[in-house]
Amino acid sequence: MKPGARWALAAFGAAAVAAVAVVGALLAFGGDGAAKPVTLGGNASFDQRAERRQAPPIAGTDPITGEPVDVDDFIGKPVVLNFWASWCSPCRDELPALQEFAERYPEAQVVGVNFQDSHADARALQEELGFTFPSVSDDGSLAQQLGLRGMPTTFFLGERHRVAGLIAGSTDLDGFEAGLELAQR
Repeated sequence: MKPGARWALAAFGAAAVAAVAVVGALLAFGGDGAAKPVTLGGNASFDQRAERRQAPPIAGTDPITGEPVDVDDFIGKPVVLNFWASWCSPCRDELPALQEFAERYPEAQVVGVNFQDSHADARALQEELGFTFPSVSDDGSLAQQLGLRGMPTTFFLGERHRVAGLIAGSTDLDGFEAGLELAQR
């Protein structure tokens, strides 16, 4: 086989692999780019440390307001726990939908987890996007306890704060609503 033909064959093979990956991603994300929630408890592709167990203690100082935040204050309400950071482009894209969700569903408590970010950058992003839900800062220890695999990630906690589901990747209002349904079961 001529060297040019080998190159063409390799390029064709790489393009075919890329096309399969794109189609697979579209199917996995429902075709619209927004990740959907996954019920934990039998999906081996997710970290089983988070499987329908009590969430670890989640408390700290809000990096934006300086006020104390403790998820235990919201026992009796489902909690939508969203990992975000100012340096995370998909997080920036998702935060307006999360704010809309927080406004539409006051029966759930949205709590952000500002992951490995500076308080100044977190504050600047909040001022830019205008979200109002409380957040706590995380140096990585909470992410490790929950088995975080990427950013953004949203965990859905039931009324007793057991992990009911998660969305790994950015989502939209429909995704947050579907996750809330998991938490309310």
